[in-house]
Amino acid sequence: MRLSLQAKYSIIILSIILSVVLVMSISLLVQLKISANEVMRLSSASMRTDLIKQLRKRGEILIGNTAEVLVNPMYQYDMETIRDISKAVRAQEDVLYIYIFDSSGKITHDGTKENRLLNLVVENAVSKNTLEERKLIFNVDNNVITLAMPIIIHDELLGGVEVGLSIKGIHEDIKKVEHNLKEIYDRNDRKTIITIVLITLILSVVGLILSLLIARTLSRPIKILSLFAEKIGMGEYNMTMPIRRSDEIGELAATFEKMSVDLNTTTVSKEYVDNILESMFNSLIVLSPEGLIEKANKAALNLLGYRESELIGKSIDTIFQRETPFELKGIPDLIEKGAIENTEDVYISKEGNDIPVIFSGTVMRKRGGMITGIVCVAQDITKLKHAEREIKVAYRELKEKQEQLIQSEKMASLGRLVTGVAHEINTPVGIAVTGSSHIVKEIMSLNREFDKNTLTKNKLKDYIFTIIEAGNLTLKNLNRTSDLIRSFKMVSADQSSGEERKFQLKSYLEDIIFTLKPELQKTSHTITINCPDEIEIECSPGALAQVVTNLVMNSIFHAYEDQEKGSIFIKVLKEKDHIILKYIDDGKGIPEQNLKKIFDPFFTTKRSHGGTGLGLHITYNIVNKALRGNITCESREGEGAIFIITMPA
Repeated sequence: MRLSLQAKYSIIILSIILSVVLVMSISLLVQLKISANEVMRLSSASMRTDLIKQLRKRGEILIGNTAEVLVNPMYQYDMETIRDISKAVRAQEDVLYIYIFDSSGKITHDGTKENRLLNLVVENAVSKNTLEERKLIFNVDNNVITLAMPIIIHDELLGGVEVGLSIKGIHEDIKKVEHNLKEIYDRNDRKTIITIVLITLILSVVGLILSLLIARTLSRPIKILSLFAEKIGMGEYNMTMPIRRSDEIGELAATFEKMSVDLNTTTVSKEYVDNILESMFNSLIVLSPEGLIEKANKAALNLLGYRESELIGKSIDTIFQRETPFELKGIPDLIEKGAIENTEDVYISKEGNDIPVIFSGTVMRKRGGMITGIVCVAQDITKLKHAEREIKVAYRELKEKQEQLIQSEKMASLGRLVTGVAHEINTPVGIAVTGSSHIVKEIMSLNREFDKNTLTKNKLKDYIFTIIEAGNLTLKNLNRTSDLIRSFKMVSADQSSGEERKFQLKSYLEDIIFTLKPELQKTSHTITINCPDEIEIECSPGALAQVVTNLVMNSIFHAYEDQEKGSIFIKVLKEKDHIILKYIDDGKGIPEQNLKKIFDPFFTTKRSHGGTGLGLHITYNIVNKALRGNITCESREGEGAIFIITMPA
């Protein structure tokens, strides 16, 4: 059933009036009920307090008189009189019990015929306190008023008396009063409800009449505007608005009339613009100046997983992941700047998933500068982020593999060093062993000649000459072995530890070349070192040894591939706070197309001959990281190569 705007307004206004009356009526009834309950509660509490005060006053009089009449019987220990007095008190209205006790707290009589509590000691605090403080003590709990008073004659404490008064009767009186009050309030409630119903009916009739009048007044201009808009929608732009008023409806009518004129000059339809927005690959969201979503294209809805009705009117914070709300921080920034371009941010989908995006936003303004909205465009970069993470993981794995290869190459270099030095040491050690054996043999022969007394002067000279020759030969080879071991220990320890220390550069370069002698002896190549004696350097000697070793092995393996004899020069000079080491060979050189790639990992021209392409790459890394320097190469094919290493002194 379709209702007219006038009927809807009438129903709304009438509903508002009835709702207000109903809320006021319910509030009034609730307030009356609360007030009645509060009055009853206060009345009951006040009555209970007054009645308890009266009962307590009567108890004080009763126990005072009782204590007074008990003075002589207690003093004379007249049990018959004590019994009669206690029975008389116990027979009083509201008296629950009576205890008469001596100064030690033992009960003399409890007011009963059997006197079952005779000689029992009172334990309650009221009786104890009255004996200690020698004055009237009382206590009130939910059902009993307890009073205790000492019995004294001429400042001598004879004992005391305790009486318990029931307040059950007080509770019954209060319940009767509450019942009577409740009946009175119930009668008043019924009268109040009847009065409210009559007032509600009267106000409903008045409200119905007013709602019809107001609805008609409101709906008539809106109906005219609706017809005017309908005609505009049908393409009738040349119309005059019949409404001429100075209020908001008049302003709306003037706006409609202006819109009609403007549309008459517009060449692009809304449908055309909507088709463009829906065809966009990137998500587009239009916001109000307050940050509420007014429009979302198909790409945005698909990206976020919402229906359009679920987003329209919602805050932009619905789809943004921010600690500070976007509408409180982002919108003022965007309005101040006018536009934001290509900012990385995160959207939140309907399911709560993070969607990384490249966000751009721009402010829409009228000709006068007034802001009409904000256009937000975002491109989903989820796949790009995933690829970025994969690249980072691959790079990290590559660096780890690279470090492993560097360590492997170091160990391989150290292994070659050990093998070469071991082979080199073997020859002088063998000669030294042979010389030592010969010396021992000659000395033993000399000893036998001496024992037989056949040793002549000439034979002694021959023995001495032979022993001296063998000793010199042994000493020479042992010194050579000692030098080899010293150089090997120094270079190998440096390569293993990687620690930095200060050392003389020339002597250390000579030690490095000395350890490479086994490899060089297989060829006819020579190495010449040109370095001032006074140059000292503080760095990792192991790293420097690795660099020089790699360069020498690179020359032997590549530069002198087809040459039997070559010359290598290592030239060192110091400039200010830097040391420049030039490594020069006269090999076959490096082709121009390969020169830029020689430091790249796995680049080699000898892969079929076992080349790994890591030697110069490792050298490059060691120079840049461990030695904190840089290395370059200059070469022409057929003219050798020059490696220039610059590092801090």
